[in-house]
Amino acid sequence: MFRNWSVGLLLFCTLSSSVALAQDGDSEEEPEKEKKERAWSILPIPAVAFTPETRWLFGPVAAITYTPPKDTVTRPTTFTLYAIWTQERQFYSIVSWNTWTKNNLYNITGRVDYYDFPEFFYGVNYDNPASNRELYASKRLEGFVSVGREIRKDLYGGLMYYTQSMWDMELEPGGVFERENVVGADGGFHSGVGYLVRFDNRVQPLNPKESMYFELNHIFFNSAFGSVRNFSRLTYDFRKFWEIPPLWGEENHILAVNSTGMFHTGDVPFRMTAAMGGRPVRGYYW
Repeated sequence: MFRNWSVGLLLFCTLSSSVALAQDGDSEEEPEKEKKERAWSILPIPAVAFTPETRWLFGPVAAITYTPPKDTVTRPTTFTLYAIWTQERQFYSIVSWNTWTKNNLYNITGRVDYYDFPEFFYGVNYDNPASNRELYASKRLEGFVSVGREIRKDLYGGLMYYTQSMWDMELEPGGVFERENVVGADGGFHSGVGYLVRFDNRVQPLNPKESMYFELNHIFFNSAFGSVRNFSRLTYDFRKFWEIPPLWGEENHILAVNSTGMFHTGDVPFRMTAAMGGRPVRGYYW
């Protein structure tokens, strides 16, 4: 398992100031031209940050939102795009989307990641010595797409496809990959299909207020879908948001709680095992 230094917790609370958003109901009084102009919103942001594993990183980030004009029921569709370069000669690019059809009948989500990202590996056990540390390089393309249909208000059921491909593996001779015969050290293509159940009553996913999100998905990777290994992955993601009176200032605040878990069975490649930290829980492996 990756050794991790988590700057967050699997279950954690964050406080952030709520941002007042214009309500669709108020738009009836606005001119038709302004309504159309507000359908698409693009927010480009230059990203600059410092992390223990990358040192300085930088790159463009963009958040794109589409709000259907004259529609107070259908939720906004969102896209995020970014490309990041780091001081350690690492690169990754991510495109994700969360789209809704009319009246929220279908919810289509997806994500595509590309990594050219040398990183440290310590082994797949629970207790790995620091001396195990090995720097390896690879190229990785990973992504998923899910389609959920509304069963009842805010509750969706559907299917998900997930895939990962790793190639150009560069390992240290005699390192931990060779000594422990790590599954997936040779890279390979993995492909799986499964089901999902999702509850989501957030009106603005990028700026949620009093709401809840929960997803459970179970993916089966099998040679029938082109996968070079057979295994399964069960994942859950729970998020709850409360609007609370201001602790400072005049505007209300948002209290957020997040819990997530990932469980596997079968012949799981090392880069698809669960790892503490990373983007989902605001941490970094060490």
